Amino acid sequence: MAQYEDIQLENKDNDTMKNYIQSSHGILVSALYNINPLLDQMIATHLLTFENYCEIRTEKIPPQKARKLLEIVQLQMNESDAWKFIECLKKCKHHYPCLKNWLAVDFKGFKRGLTEHKLQQQASVLCQRLGHLITPIAMKLFSNETISQYELDIVQGETTLYCQAQKLINICLQKGERSCQRLYEALQEEDTVLAEDIDDAEQPASLSFHNPFSQEETQAVFSLLEDLKLKCGFGEETQLQQIEKELIREAITLLQLDTKRFMSLNVCEFGVLLGLPREAVQECLFELESAEDVQQLAAVIHTYVEKTNNSQRLREKMASANISRVQLSRRAKLLLELLQSGLADCHCCEEVTQQLSNICLFIVRDCLAETEENASEVPTLDIMECLRRLERNRHADMMILRELAELWSEGAVENFQKSVPFIAQLVKDSFPHLDAMEFDAVPIRKGVYRCHPRAVKRVTSFKGLPARIIQKMIQPKSLLSLLSKERGSFGNQEMVDGEYTQLCLKTLNILQKVQDNQLDHLPTKRSRQLNKHEVAMEIRELLAAEYFRWSSFDSGMRARLLSLVDFEPLSCNMNLLLKLHYDTFLSLAEYLKSNDSQHFQVVFEEVHMSQCNAELHGVRSVRDPVTIDGGMEEVYRFSTSSRASFLVQLHCRGYIDSKYFQCKRPLLYKLPNLSDSLLEKVEKVGTVIAKQAGTTWIREDPDGGLKEITERMNQTTNGSVEIGSCCFLINSWSAECEIRVLYKDDTIIVTAERNADVY
Repeated sequence: MAQYEDIQLENKDNDTMKNYIQSSHGILVSALYNINPLLDQMIATHLLTFENYCEIRTEKIPPQKARKLLEIVQLQMNESDAWKFIECLKKCKHHYPCLKNWLAVDFKGFKRGLTEHKLQQQASVLCQRLGHLITPIAMKLFSNETISQYELDIVQGETTLYCQAQKLINICLQKGERSCQRLYEALQEEDTVLAEDIDDAEQPASLSFHNPFSQEETQAVFSLLEDLKLKCGFGEETQLQQIEKELIREAITLLQLDTKRFMSLNVCEFGVLLGLPREAVQECLFELESAEDVQQLAAVIHTYVEKTNNSQRLREKMASANISRVQLSRRAKLLLELLQSGLADCHCCEEVTQQLSNICLFIVRDCLAETEENASEVPTLDIMECLRRLERNRHADMMILRELAELWSEGAVENFQKSVPFIAQLVKDSFPHLDAMEFDAVPIRKGVYRCHPRAVKRVTSFKGLPARIIQKMIQPKSLLSLLSKERGSFGNQEMVDGEYTQLCLKTLNILQKVQDNQLDHLPTKRSRQLNKHEVAMEIRELLAAEYFRWSSFDSGMRARLLSLVDFEPLSCNMNLLLKLHYDTFLSLAEYLKSNDSQHFQVVFEEVHMSQCNAELHGVRSVRDPVTIDGGMEEVYRFSTSSRASFLVQLHCRGYIDSKYFQCKRPLLYKLPNLSDSLLEKVEKVGTVIAKQAGTTWIREDPDGGLKEITERMNQTTNGSVEIGSCCFLINSWSAECEIRVLYKDDTIIVTAERNADVY
C-alpha cells in the first residue's frame, strides 16, 4: 500500500480528487481490464452519457477503453463527478481486486476545488451579469489555452449572451479547478468592480449547475431517501420508485436543499417552472401531511414522473429553470420558521392553541402588509378580515384564501393545524426573493401580455434621513449578528424582555428623528426613562400622526412597526418573534435611506408582440431610478424567447415636492380604418408606430393637434377611437434588450440602452 501513500503525499499541495485520479493513471489502466461493470454502474448513476458509453466501447482493447474512460473523467467531469466516479468504483470493487488497496486509501484528505465550488455557487448571477463581457473573457481563455478553438466556437454559437455565459461556465467546470481560476482571473482583468461586487454579494443557488454536498451531507441525503414516503392527510402513503428517488436526490443537490425539516423554498413555484399547471402542483402539495421542503419536492417530482413518465425531460427542465424564482426573502424564512415552531408546540391545551392562533394572525397580517397598496388598517384586522382584503387586492391565490377562510371560520383546534400548509404557501407567494423590481408577463391572448408586478411597489412623499444619522442610531451590523443567532440563544425570558425593550426604545428614537426631520424641528429629548408599555404607547401615537400617513410613509412598514408593539415576544415563541422584530428594524433602516425609488415608479401595462412569434418572458429594473438633469430616469431589461418587435404601453407615477402626479403622456391613439387622406392629416400631428388588424397606433406629438382630429372622428364614428397610455415600439436585436425610461416636463421619453431600437 506504500505506493498509494506516495501518490497521496505527492498531491499534498494540489489534493483534489481529479489530480489523485490522474496521478494514478497507470494503476487504473492496468486494473480496469474488464471495464463493463464500471460502465454499467456509471450509467445507472447518470454519471456517463450514452455517447460517452459508445465512445468507450468502440475502443478495441481493454487498456484503450480504460484510457478513454479516464480521459472523459479528466476533460468532461468536474470535481464532484470525480468523487462520484470513486463511489462507482467502490460499488463494483469486487470486479477489480487489484484496486483493493487503492480504494482503501483515506480520501478525507482530498478536497474539492474551492474555486470550482465558488463558480458553481455564483454561476446563476454570473450568467445574468456578464453580458457583453463574455466575448473578451472567452477570448482570454482561448489565448491562454484554457479552452480550445472548438469550445470557443460552441460558446460564440449560442444565440444569447446569457446562454454564452452558461456554456462557458459549464466548460470551465468540466475542466476543473485551474480553468475556473482562470475564468475569475479574466473577469478581474476585464471588470474589477463587477468581480468584487459579485464576490461581496450573497448569491442564490443555481439549479443549472451541480453543487456538491460534503460526504456527511451526501450520506444524510441517501439515508433520507432510503425511507422516504409521501404521507397524505388521510393516512395514505405513496411508495416512491427508485428513479424518483434518484431524481429527488439530484433536485436536492441542485437546489442546495437542507434535508432537515425546514420550509425554505417556494416548491409550488418550482413545479410551475417544470411546466406543470399550478392547480396540479397545489393539489399534490396540499394533500401532504407536511409542508416541509423535502416532502413537497418529492411530491412535485412524483407528480411529474407520474404524468409524463419521462425522467430525462424532467432533468432538462430542472437544468434550465431560473432558480431565483423559487428563492424566498429573509423575512419569509423567519415567518415560516415561526409558523413551524407554533405547529410543533400546538397540542390540545387552550393556552398553546391560542399561541398558534396569535402566530397565524401575526403572519397573515404581515402578508397583507406586504401586498396591500394602502396597508394603514392592517394592524386592526383579524384573520378573516385580512383574508377578505387579500381577496380584494388580487395578490394572493384564491384557492388558498378560500381554504383558509373555511378552516378559520369553523374555529376547531384541528383546523388551525390544517391551515398551516396554506399559510406557509401564502408566505412563500408574498415574500419572493427579488433582486430588483420585476414584472411577470401574463398572456391575455396570443401575442398580448399584461405586466403584473411580482411585488407591491408603494410610492410616497417620504424623503428619507441622512445616512450618518441612520448609521449612528441603528447600527445595522450588530442587528444582523443577532438575526444569525440560533434558536434558544437569547436565553431566558428576562434577557428576551430586555432585548425587546431596547429594540422598542431604538424604534421610538428613530421615529422621533423622522418626525423632527419632517417638521424641521431640533432633536427631541426625553426627560425620563420609559418602560416598554410607555414606549409602545408613544410609538402608536407617533405613527398616528399625519406625517406617517400612507401617502407620506410606507404603509407596510408602518404596519410592521405596529406589530412590533402589538406582539411581545413573551406572548409567542420568544426567540423567533424577537428575530422578526429585529428584521422589521433592519427593514426600517433600509427604508430610511434617501432613495429616488421611494417616490417614483414606472408602471408597465401591456406588451403587444408585433408581427413576430416570440414570447415575452418578463421585465425587470436593472438600474435604480435617479434624479438627474431635472428629470427622473430608470433602465429596464426586457426578456423574450428570441429577438422580437413589440409595443409597450406604460405610465409613471410618484411625488414631486410632496405632490402626487401620474403621467401617461405622450398619449396613444388607436384609430380604426383610416383613409389615406385622414392618415396624411394625423401624421402631421402624431407619430405612426404600428398598424394592427386595421387599426393605426399613433402617438401624439408634443405640439398637439391630434386630440382635435380624434374628437371629430369620435363624432362621426360613435366613439370608436381609443386613447391609452404612452406607447413605444421596441425592436430588439437579441433575447434581451435594455431601454431607458425618462420622465421630464410631464412627458415620458423612452430611448434604447442596449440591444434595441426604439420608435
